[in-house]
Amino acid sequence: MAVTKEPAKGKRKPRKSKSSATATATAGATAPAGTTTAPGPATTTTTLRTTIESLRQVQAASREEFGRPKKTKKSYKGYLARGRKFLSDLVAERKAGNNSPSHGDNAEGTEEIDTDILAKAFDCPPNKYSALALELFLTQKCFTEGCGKDTVAGIQGAFTDFWDNMDGETYAGQYIYHKATDTVTGCPARASGFKKLIKTVNTRARVEGAAASRQHAEAMLLPALTQMMDWSESVCPAESMKEDPKTIEELKNALIHGLMRAFSASGTTLWTRNFELCKLQARHITWGLVGPAPAFSPYFSVFLENRKGWQQKSGWDGPLESNHYDIYPQDIPAMDMYTHLLRWVGYLERRLGRPLAPDDYIFPYISPNGIIEIRREMTPDVIQKHLTDFTTGAGLEKHYSTHCFRRGGAQYRFMYAPLGQRWSLAAVRWWGGWADGENVDTLMKYLIDSLQSYESTYKDMLCPTGPSQATVSFMGEHALFQPVSAGEFRMFSAAMMAKQNTPPPAVCQNCRASSIPTHPLPQVSTTPTHGASVEPQLPDPCPSTATFQEATVYPSATDPISLGLSQTSNMGSGITSQLSSSPNRRQSSTSSDKENPRMIQRASIPYLGRGKEGWRRMLQQWNDVDPQTGLALKDWPDHYYKGDNKGATASNRSKCKTIADEYQLLGGTDAQFLAVYPAADTQSVTRLVDNIRARHGRQRKSKNGTPGERGRIFSRPGAES
Repeated sequence: MAVTKEPAKGKRKPRKSKSSATATATAGATAPAGTTTAPGPATTTTTLRTTIESLRQVQAASREEFGRPKKTKKSYKGYLARGRKFLSDLVAERKAGNNSPSHGDNAEGTEEIDTDILAKAFDCPPNKYSALALELFLTQKCFTEGCGKDTVAGIQGAFTDFWDNMDGETYAGQYIYHKATDTVTGCPARASGFKKLIKTVNTRARVEGAAASRQHAEAMLLPALTQMMDWSESVCPAESMKEDPKTIEELKNALIHGLMRAFSASGTTLWTRNFELCKLQARHITWGLVGPAPAFSPYFSVFLENRKGWQQKSGWDGPLESNHYDIYPQDIPAMDMYTHLLRWVGYLERRLGRPLAPDDYIFPYISPNGIIEIRREMTPDVIQKHLTDFTTGAGLEKHYSTHCFRRGGAQYRFMYAPLGQRWSLAAVRWWGGWADGENVDTLMKYLIDSLQSYESTYKDMLCPTGPSQATVSFMGEHALFQPVSAGEFRMFSAAMMAKQNTPPPAVCQNCRASSIPTHPLPQVSTTPTHGASVEPQLPDPCPSTATFQEATVYPSATDPISLGLSQTSNMGSGITSQLSSSPNRRQSSTSSDKENPRMIQRASIPYLGRGKEGWRRMLQQWNDVDPQTGLALKDWPDHYYKGDNKGATASNRSKCKTIADEYQLLGGTDAQFLAVYPAADTQSVTRLVDNIRARHGRQRKSKNGTPGERGRIFSRPGAES
C-alpha cells in the first residue's frame, strides 16, 4: 500500500518561477497528439528572448530615433556627402596625373601618398590618410571657398559623429595612428592637426573683426519699425481699408500693406523668424479671450506650432504651456500685434466673404493680380521682397532679412524698453523659444553683441549735451537720474520757442488723407541716445492732424458681459472686429457680396503646384467641391470667371475645362487618356493643353491672331515700320 506524504501544516507549497511556468506552458502547447497534460486554467504567455544582439539592436534604433534632431542628422548627411564628393574628385585628379609630385603633393621629408589608400579615407575603417583627407576638405571649404566658422562646426560635428558611431567605440576616443601595425584607433576628427586647422579658421574670423564675421540679420529696432509703419500708413491709411477698393491696384495695395503691417508687428511681438510666421493658420489662434480681474483686458492666444528649436527636438513638444503666447493690446502702435492682426484678419475675411476656416493661413499667398490663395502660405522669399520694398520706401538704409523682427523684438524687451518694463533673461529665453541648455553664443548673438557695441562706442563725443557715458551704467541709465543742467534747460527753452513760432496747420478731418506725405520719411537713427531707453521727443504744442489718434477702448470692469465684443484700434481709425464668445469664430459681413462680386474674394483657383501629373490635380479640382467657394470648378457661375473677374480666373479655368473635356471625350479613364497623350505625366499642364488644342485644330489666339498669322504679318516687307 502506497503511502502519500501530506505536506506539513503551515508550510506553503513551493511556487513555480515564471520561467518554469512558461516552459511548462510551452511544453504543453508543443506536446504531440495523445499526450495527457495536467488540467489547469488556460493561460497564454508571450516570452521575449533577451539577447545581447537584440538589446544592441534596440539600443541602435533608440539612438537613431532620439539621439539627434532630424534636421541635425540631415545636415550631417549633407556634410558627409560633400566630403566624399570632394575626396572622389581629388582622387580622380591624382589618377589622371593632374597631381604629380612636381605639383607639390609631397612635402620634403614625407612619404609619398598612396592614392588607393587615400580613396578609402572616409570608408570603414578609417586609415592613416583619414585625418589628412579631412584637413584637405576643411581647407577647400574655408580657405579656398571662403566659408566661415559655421562650416567648420558642421564638418567637425558630422565627421566626429560618423566615426564615433562606427564599430562600437573603437573610433570614439582620442586619435592615434599605430605606424607599426598601420592601424588607427580613435576619431580622426580629433587629430591634433585637424584641431590646429580649426583654430586657424577661428583666429582668421577674429582678425577680420566682429562685423566681418557676423552672419546674423540686422535687428529691426523700434525707431526703424515705427518709421516703416508710418510710411505704410501714409501710403495706405487704415481708414481707407474700411471701404471697398475700386480698382485691382487699390485692392492689391490694401492687401499688401495690411498684411505687412500685421506681419511686422506680429514678428516683433512673438520674435519669430519669417518662415515660422508664414505657417501660422487660423487654428493656431484662439480669439475673444478675457484676462483676469480687475482689468478684464481682452486678448487672444497664439500657438506657434512651427517654432524652430528645442521644443520639437526628437518629436517632443516640450511643456504643455510652451509655444503658447497671450497677446494683449500694447501702448506702442508699431508693436501692437493685437490691433494690427485683428484689423488684418477682419479685412481678410471681408475680402473672402466668410470667416476663416481652421486650415486657412493668416498670411496667405497673394497673387500678382490680387487673388488671395487662402490655403497657400506666403513664402519667405515674397515676404523678403515686400520687406525690402517697405524699408526702401520708408527711407531705411540698412538691409533687413529673415531674423530682423526676432532680434529687434528681443533687444527691445531686454535693453530698450522703459525702466521697469524690461524683461529678465529667463523671460527672454522662454519667449524666444531658446532651450535651457542653449549655447551662450546664441543669446550673445541676439542681445549682448549689440549691447557691447553700444557701450564701447565714443561716436557721440561731439554731442552738445555731452557723451552718453554708457560704460558707467547699464545703457547709460544713470543719466536719467541726474539733475537738469543750465545748458540743457536753455536748449529745451530754445526748442519750445521755435515750436511756438511755427503756425499750426488747419485741423480738418476731410483733409487728413491729402496732407499725408507720399515721399519717404526722413531717416531715423536706430541707436538709443544718451542712455535713454527710448529716443526723447519734445512736446509738440501744435500737433498735426496725423497725431490725432483714437485711444484703445478697453472694456469696463463693471460690465463683464460686453468684454471682448468690440475693440477699436489704437492706430488711427481701426476696423472694428466683432468677437463672439466662441473661440476661433468671428462674425463677418457679407452684405457687399451681391453689390460688388469682384471685390469679394470667393472665386479663386487654388494653387496646385508645378511638376508632373498636374493634369490629374486639375481633374480633381474640376470635379471636387472647393471649400472656399462651396462649388466645383465646373459649377462656377458666370460672374466668377467673366466680366471683372476674367483676368484673374478665366485662364486657369479654361485650362482645367480643356483637360476635363478631353478626358471625358476619350472615355473617362486614365489609360485611355494616356494612350493618346503618353507624355502627359512628364510635361507641364500648359504644354498638355497646347497639345490638346493642336489635336483638335485649335490654337490660342491673341488680338493679333494665331502664332502663324502673327508670323506672316511680321514677315511681310515693311511690317515693322
